[in-house]
Amino acid sequence: MENSLHIVEPLPAVRPKGAHRFEVFSPKLARRLTFFRRALVDEWIVLEADPTVICFCERPGYVTLDGHRHLADFWVEFFDHQELVILIEDCDEPENDRPGRRVDEAGLTIRRVAPADLAATRMWIDNWQRMLPYVVANRGLVPASLLSEIERFVRYRLGDGFAIRHEGSAPFVDCDDVDLPPQRRGQAGQADQGRLRRELIPERIVG
Repeated sequence: MENSLHIVEPLPAVRPKGAHRFEVFSPKLARRLTFFRRALVDEWIVLEADPTVICFCERPGYVTLDGHRHLADFWVEFFDHQELVILIEDCDEPENDRPGRRVDEAGLTIRRVAPADLAATRMWIDNWQRMLPYVVANRGLVPASLLSEIERFVRYRLGDGFAIRHEGSAPFVDCDDVDLPPQRRGQAGQADQGRLRRELIPERIVG
C-alpha cells in the first residue's frame, strides 16, 4: 500500500479540566482505550463495528490543517487505504504549542466528522454500545478457525453476488444471489423493501 503508515501506540492522553473520563475495551485492538469526550467514544464504536476497518489507533499524532496544528483523533486502516479522522469540534482550537509526534499525512485522506454525522448514526451507535460488552465478554469462546471460515465465506460471497451495501454506517446484505430456504428468501425480500432493518446472514456456512 503506497503512502501507508503504521501507528504502534497512541500519544499519552491529556485530560482537559473538568472533562469526563471514558474507559473502553477494544476487541479489535485487544486493549483498553481512554477518551475524554463522548463524541470520541461514539466514533470509536463506529470504527469498532465497521467490518471494513482492519485496525485503528486513537491520538496517532498531530497534523496540519488550514495552516494550524491539530491532534488527529484516529488513524484508521482499511483493506485498501488508510485515513485520519478528526472530529470537527476539535479543529476549533489549534494546538500549535503542544509537543508531540507529527503524522505525515501525505497521501492519506483526512476525514472530518461533524456532530451531524454521529447524530445520523445514533441508533446504530446505541445498538452497538449495548452489544460490544457481550462481544468483549465472549471473545475467547469463538475459535480463530471459525472466524477465519466466516471471513473466507464472506470474501467468497462478496465476489459472487453477496454484496454488502451501506445505508449511513449500517451494513445490509443483498441476498438476491444467495440460495436461501423459502422462509429466509421471504425475509430477504422484506429487507430489500425496507421492512426488515437487520443484517441477514445465511443459516449455514458452506465450506
